[in-house]
Amino acid sequence: MKHKKRLTKIDRFRFIASWLNYAVPSKDTVESWEEDHIGADLAWLCLAIVNDGKCEWPKDRPLVKLILKKDPKQRAAIWRFIDLVPE
Repeated sequence: MKHKKRLTKIDRFRFIASWLNYAVPSKDTVESWEEDHIGADLAWLCLAIVNDGKCEWPKDRPLVKLILKKDPKQRAAIWRFIDLVPE
């Protein structure tokens, strides 16, 4: 899993938009996100992407579970901005 290409700020915003369109295919899938704090985690993740940072989360975090469901082999570029830490 190597995603080393440097992204410009505009590339980062495009990445966020394309990734969210992939991860959130419809409005119907986000109804429970407030309860699971997924919305807040998405905000932190977007901030990490914009600032070329990382979020450190365990595998059992609801947003991480959602991402792992879409990309179980962790090959997507989104993993460049997420470090999995022990639970």
